[in-house]
Amino acid sequence: MRKLVLCSALCLLALPYAGAQLKPKVVSDQEPQLTAEQSAVAIGALPTYKRIQTIMASTANGQPLSQADTEELFALNQSLLQKVTTVSLEVDATTSEIDAEIAETRELEGYLIGKRQQTIDMLNLASLGIGGSLGTASAALGLTIHGKSSSILGLLAGGSAVTFSIINLVIRNRQKADLEVPSNMLSRVFDLPGSANNIYPTVVARFMNTPAPVDPDGITREQRLLRDWTKVGRLPTDPKASHDKMARLSSRPGDNVKLSIGDLDDRQNMLYDFRARISFLKRDLAVLVEAMPEVPLPARP
Repeated sequence: MRKLVLCSALCLLALPYAGAQLKPKVVSDQEPQLTAEQSAVAIGALPTYKRIQTIMASTANGQPLSQADTEELFALNQSLLQKVTTVSLEVDATTSEIDAEIAETRELEGYLIGKRQQTIDMLNLASLGIGGSLGTASAALGLTIHGKSSSILGLLAGGSAVTFSIINLVIRNRQKADLEVPSNMLSRVFDLPGSANNIYPTVVARFMNTPAPVDPDGITREQRLLRDWTKVGRLPTDPKASHDKMARLSSRPGDNVKLSIGDLDDRQNMLYDFRARISFLKRDLAVLVEAMPEVPLPARP
């Protein structure tokens, strides 16, 4: 009996810590701002940018631009600005697709959390009802000559409380469901099959498949994300376990992959990290636009 009471006490003391969560680790954003020339390389507009620089260099000694140079510079500016606008819209489309996936993931996570809480509440109510009833009966019998029956009921009351507590702990991570989202934007980072609905333009792929200028290991932005996710524990260090986790986090409708609340939370966080990394490209586009020279409209003949 002493062992049962001691076990019950330890389980009840452990409950607050079992549900506690550690402070989440975040992926650091070590993405320096690109120069105007680096931004031009990122969007495939380096020849245009170089030609603009060459024309502007001719005015370094104070000489005014010729009519021909002014007209060419105006056309080059228009071409570069059109390219920047196109890339900016492509980035917006990509981040919008990511946002839509985050919203669907969050909605399913909220549903599973609500379903889990409902089950926990029912178990708590059952534990209170059964344990309380048995405890009351045990106390009542303790006042009579039926001491043995009182002890048995006391054991049952304590055992039921421990049993329901253990069931509570077990079901916390048992809520799972399919994520019926017509996109899996992490698939490109994981090098896994993607959905036909994924919006991933060439310029975004080029940006993510090149290293950041000051990356200490010279790895691409996609590889840096994978390494950081492993570092903060969102991906396992074991290769097989990591691949299985990636398959769950980039599941598509029809894959019959059940995602837990933890999987959905990781998927959201990774999508946020991915979105933030892509958004740096728009910041760099602003640097490129700012470096474009002001050119007056060509004079009409």
